[in-house]
Amino acid sequence: MMPSPKEEYLTWLLSVRRYSPRTVEIYSDVLDRFVKYCKCDWDSVAQYLVPATVRSWEVSLSEDENLSPKTVCLHLSVLSGFCRHLCAEGRLDSNPVSSLKRPRLPRRIPKMFRRESMDRYFEDTARYADPDFVRSWYGAEGGIGSRAVKEFYDACLR
Repeated sequence: MMPSPKEEYLTWLLSVRRYSPRTVEIYSDVLDRFVKYCKCDWDSVAQYLVPATVRSWEVSLSEDENLSPKTVCLHLSVLSGFCRHLCAEGRLDSNPVSSLKRPRLPRRIPKMFRRESMDRYFEDTARYADPDFVRSWYGAEGGIGSRAVKEFYDACLR
C-alpha cells in the first residue's frame, strides 16, 4: 500500500529537511486537524485544498477554537508547506494558502522601567562601579581578577 501524502510529507521533513521529531509531530497534528475539519480522508484531501476551504478553516481556528493569531499563523504555515510539497510532486496546481492574508500579530510593546526600579538597580550595583572595588579586582598585578586570569593562563585554560 502506498503511503498517504501526509506520511510522505512528514518523512520528507524528517529525512531531507531534518526537522526534529517533536516538530514533525506538531505538523502531523495540524494536518490531521485540517483533514478532520474537511471531513475527508488523505486520498481526497487535494480537492479540499482551495482558498475558500482554507479561509473557512482559518476563521474556524480563530473564532470557534479561540486560537491566538500566532497559533493560527503556525497552522497556516504548516498547511502551506504541505501544499508546496504537493505542488512540487505535481499533485496540486497551486498553493491555496499563499493567496490568503495571514492574521495580524500584535506588536510587542517594549517593557518600560519605572524610575524607582532603576534607582534601586543603580543603588544595588553602585559598589561595582567604585574605583577601589574595580582596582581590587583588576588592578595592576595585585587584583584578584588579574591573578585568576594568570592562573587560568598558566594552567593552559585559554
